[in-house]
Parts: sequence; structure tokens; C-alpha cells
Amino acid sequence: MVISFELKAHRSQSLQENAGRLAALFSESCVSRTAPGLANVVSLSGGLDSRAVAACYQRQSLPACAATFIDHAESFAADARIAEQVAKLLDMEWRLFRLAAPRRRDVLKLLRLKNGMNSLGMSFLVPYLDEVRRAYGPKMIFVTGDSGDKALRDLTPAAKVQDLNSTVDYLIAQYAKFPLETVAALTGVKASEIIGEIRDQLSAYPEADWRQRYVHFVICERALRWQSEGEDRNRCYFWSATPFSGARVFNYAMGCPDEQKARFGLYREFLQALSPAAAAVEYAGMGGSVASDKFRVAAKALALLAERMELRRTVEKAAGPTDGYSGDSMIVRCMRRQMATADLIFDYLSPTRMKSIVEASAEQSKEGFQNLFTITSIMEDMATGGSSLERPN
Repeated sequence: MVISFELKAHRSQSLQENAGRLAALFSESCVSRTAPGLANVVSLSGGLDSRAVAACYQRQSLPACAATFIDHAESFAADARIAEQVAKLLDMEWRLFRLAAPRRRDVLKLLRLKNGMNSLGMSFLVPYLDEVRRAYGPKMIFVTGDSGDKALRDLTPAAKVQDLNSTVDYLIAQYAKFPLETVAALTGVKASEIIGEIRDQLSAYPEADWRQRYVHFVICERALRWQSEGEDRNRCYFWSATPFSGARVFNYAMGCPDEQKARFGLYREFLQALSPAAAAVEYAGMGGSVASDKFRVAAKALALLAERMELRRTVEKAAGPTDGYSGDSMIVRCMRRQMATADLIFDYLSPTRMKSIVEASAEQSKEGFQNLFTITSIMEDMATGGSSLERPN
């Protein structure tokens, strides 16, 4: 079946009508994702997606408890504070899990569970999943807000795209983890060939509007092919589900016009339809609730920043150098060992460019470096039947 994302079947409905219908469909989706004898554990953060799930469970009188984590660097401390507030407001039992830094065995476990299909940068979640399983047992449904950011938010490009070339340029600017020239030198694949593959993919989509072809890419290539691997990771521990992936919910949401979704407009009305009280709680990182004037100002500023790529780069540059990995970090030490012992890696990746990337690890984006480490780690494991992660420093 060919899917077109420019068919907005619910354009004639008002913002409030669409939000109300989505709240009703979402409620049905939450109910259908419960089962007798299984505990419902909502993975609750300070954002909107998991909050909508928790609010709906409370609205439908579905028994549930909530779990939140803080990583070793306390990057999610603000989320935890707001998650606790939401749970208390909804009269939902809440547990906080404080995580240590991921160990080698955690990274290795994720590598073996997913065979490289989930970035090893996500290994900090392995202790969380272990702790949740120990706390609640395997007879549970781990309920997340995954896909909420895709279904209810405006996914159209912030910058102007009007043809194939501008869409490709925008897509690369949004999702590239290394400069295109670096990827070409590293893999031996010409930059023109990489661009050609992206052009072919975009050209195969049915939408006439290039902005909607970009949306098609985000949904079908990034969410379904990439983010779904995270859900599959969770299911190695217990059943994991998200009400946002319900066919009726997702299809209806994608049929709502983008102008209603802009700056969280549809999301605000949707969440208020589920729980005005939950909607009034601060959204982590935005300085106010989704219904507040402070949030609207922040959302407008972020939209402006996203639209003006040069302005965004200036802000990022002013924020300081990339917070990459130090040369004595576990991931860099492991990659050095891989380069010294797993010759197969250099059948596919340039030793010269690999060396330059590793030597400048502190200047690389962490996400890009994690992705490269995932690739080299699965190569090493498949070629040698072992991993540098199994060996002491």
C-alpha cells in the first residue's frame, strides 16, 4: 500500500474538534494496550508524550504506576522533578531509578541484543530496563510515549524546500552526524553516490509537495526503520507498547492539517482534552506549561531558530565546542583496540580517516561517534566472535 502524507482528511474540522476526536481515539488505544494479569508501568518523563499516556490512564481509571530515571550525569534531573509532579497530580505511584554510568557489560549486552541495530549510545538505558524488570517483574506492560512526537507535532521542514535538491540539502543538514565529506572519505563511497541514494528515495514517494516528502522520510525511514529498534530493545525485557502507534490514532493524527500542529497547537488542545491539570504542569526545558505564554514565546523562538539555519549554526558555535569523548574514555579506548586487532574493519572503513576521527574524539559529536562505534563493534564481533568490550582496559 502506498501512503501519501499530503492527504489531510480532517482539514475541514476545527482544532478543537480534531483534538477531541484524537483524545477519544487515544483513550481507546490505551484501553486496548492493557491485559488482565499484567501490570501497567508508564515510563514517565517531563515531556508531553508520556504525560499524555499517564493522563489518559488516569482518565480511563486504568491501574498504572510510573517509572522515571536519572542518568549518572543527572542530565534528566529536571525531567524527574516534573515527572514526580505529574505522577502526584494524577495520584499515580511513582518510582525514581538513579542509574550509574553504563558499564562495559551494559554496552556489550546491547550490542548482542540488537546486533548493532540500536546505537550503543543508548546503552545507558540497559541498567534502567534491568532495574524496571527487577522492580515489577516480567508480567508487565511497559507503556511509553514513543511516536507522540511524530503523530501530533508539525514535521514539515522549518526552512523553505521547494524541489528535490533543497529537500536533500535540508534532510542532510538535519540528520547528518558527520560532514558528508567525512563520511565519503571514511567509507570510500563518493558523496555524489550518497546524495544520489537519498535523491532516489525521496523521488519514489507519492507526494507532490516536497515538504510532505520530507515528512514521509521522517515517518517511514527514521521512525519506522530506526526508532522502532528502540522499542524492540525494550521487548527483550518485557512487553513494550505505545498508544500513539495505534493505527486509528496515528492515521487520524496524520490527517490533521500541519497548521493546526504548528507550535504545539494541536498537542496543547489534545492534552487539555485529556487532563487540563496535567497540561498545566511545566514542560521540561521550555520554562512553562504547554498552555502558558512563556511556552508560546519559547516555541516561537525555536521555530525561528529552526527556520534560519545560519542563525542556528551561529548559536551552536557561540555555545562552545562540541562536548565529545575524551581520549581516555571507555569508548575511545575500545575503538583504538578494535583498530589494532580487527583488520576486517579496514576492509570497509578508511584507516587514515578512522585514525583522524579517533584522535580528534573530543571534537566530534557524541552521537556521531557513538554511531561509528556501533558499526565498528558489530564488525569486530561478527568477524572475530569476540569484542574489545569483553577485555579489561
